Amino acid sequence: MPDFNEKYLELGEDINFIMVNSTDGSRETVEIASEFIKSTGYSFPVYYDNDSDASMKYGVYSLPTTFFIDADGNFVTYATGAISGDILQKGIDMIYNK
Repeated sequence: MPDFNEKYLELGEDINFIMVNSTDGSRETVEIASEFIKSTGYSFPVYYDNDSDASMKYGVYSLPTTFFIDADGNFVTYATGAISGDILQKGIDMIYNK
C-alpha cells in the first residue's frame, strides 16, 4: 500500500485511484479499516464493499486484487496478491500515456 500511496501522490491528478476495501463487518469493520488508513497516513480514497457486491461483480476471489482500467473504461490487466512497486508501475504504464 505504500507504493500505491506514493503513486497516488505523484499521479492522483491524472489517474483515478479507487481503493475498495472488502469489509464484511465481522472480520473487519469500516471503523477498523478507516482507523488503519488514518493511522498509516495514506491519502488515497477508500471505498467500502460491505456486501461483497463489487467483489462479486468483478470476480474477485483473492485479496488483494488490482485492476488497471484505461481512460475509456476498458479493462487492461489485473494482478492478484500483493504487488511490488515495479509491477504497479508496469500496470500504470499500460493505461497511462504521459
